[in-house]
Amino acid sequence: MLKRGLRLFGVFALIVEFACVPRSVMRSPLPFGVEMPKAWGVVGGEQGPVTDRWWEQFGDERLNEIVERAVKDGFEVRVAWARLHQLEAVARQVESSWWPQASAQVDVGRRRSVRVLPPPVGVREFENDSFSISLPVSYELDVWDRIGSQSRAARADVMAARADIEAVAMTLTANVVEAWFAVVYQRALRRSLERQLDLGERLLELIGQRFEKGLASLSEWLTQRSQNEALRAQLPLTHAEEFRAQARLAILLGKMPEEAIVPPDRDELPGVLPLPHLGIPLDLLFKRPDLRAARLRVEAADHRVALAIADRLPRLTLSGSLGFSSPELANLFQSFVYGIVASIVGPLWDGGRREAVIMQNEAVLWERIEQLAQAMVTAVQEVESALAQEKRIQEQLQILHARAEVARLNLENAKERYAAGLLDGYLPVLMAQNALEQAEQALLTAKRQWISNRIQLYRSLGGSWTKDLSVPSPRKATESR
Repeated sequence: MLKRGLRLFGVFALIVEFACVPRSVMRSPLPFGVEMPKAWGVVGGEQGPVTDRWWEQFGDERLNEIVERAVKDGFEVRVAWARLHQLEAVARQVESSWWPQASAQVDVGRRRSVRVLPPPVGVREFENDSFSISLPVSYELDVWDRIGSQSRAARADVMAARADIEAVAMTLTANVVEAWFAVVYQRALRRSLERQLDLGERLLELIGQRFEKGLASLSEWLTQRSQNEALRAQLPLTHAEEFRAQARLAILLGKMPEEAIVPPDRDELPGVLPLPHLGIPLDLLFKRPDLRAARLRVEAADHRVALAIADRLPRLTLSGSLGFSSPELANLFQSFVYGIVASIVGPLWDGGRREAVIMQNEAVLWERIEQLAQAMVTAVQEVESALAQEKRIQEQLQILHARAEVARLNLENAKERYAAGLLDGYLPVLMAQNALEQAEQALLTAKRQWISNRIQLYRSLGGSWTKDLSVPSPRKATESR
């Protein structure tokens, strides 16, 4: 009988060898109807060397340290790692179907039966004991690649989750650098206001001296005093905004907002840096983890369509059992039993359920393809917008630098002419002071906009540094008492 079972297994193996997969999965990296442009439409300025860890271009070791801590301890990254571990466990569950399923079984029973026999015997009772130990084993032959499709879909989900972690890390890094320079901007703004206030106090002193000589009016002194108080009123707002930015930075680091993270001496915005190396738009498919995740989800959905199609076909299963059985416990291991069974189970009628499952998975695949196409178009648009904005802001910075310098010279000239009594009134000095204040704040705002836009450009271009991310240790739940 064992030889006959082995011959049957050989027949099934031949079926597996010559069986065909009911669906081939798409391998093209691009959805049909979507083409990446061959070059960037907006490119201006000198491009720097290829840089991956872009935040290091700002030349601040403390900022580099903060980014490393955020990527390691940030809540969003840790949540993404937890999702990855869940999907890895699901993939392991699916892949377990590749292996035979074995179990140990012990049966102990007693059976009592009553028989009515012809007279003179009459009614007789019989008791039978049974003892058995067996090792049942079953194995599904993956003729139609059902298990393979399910396994590959699960593994694609795992790789997409890993890409999600990289995307979260890139976004988190951009948010950390953004919050860092939000703190620096408020300090730079406060320094500018303090310089203007110091100048205003000197002007107020000058007006006071002229007033004592009868060369200035009380109205001029009061006007300058009002101007100084207006500047002084803006200082507390910069402190409040700095605290908010520090708190936001602490949360991104996974900490309570209870300490100043940006050192006090960081109070100057960096100058304009060369453009990063742009490459070509097609590089985004490999450097942007969100695009890789979207592509992997297309692949997973395609495998699930193949799984749904294979689920309509018969399943071929081999099962067997090895063990011992005896009506007496003492003689249990003297009676060896085994069995081999080959079965084919296929659906005949399910009311269209399996066909509906195929339609559902095909619709999911359609959705994933459209999401990938949208993500690709959005990625290119983000880079193009950042490049266009970069060019505009750099032109604006040049103009604002010149404007601030002219306003500074104009105020110095007005101040000297007023002190020498060559002006009819104080209004030209006040107008020059207001012009300088507006020019300096506009220049600071433009620098801040350039930094934000450059951060967006770096994030949009992606990178490969996230491939080296290490798995954080999970936090332990608080023990209940």
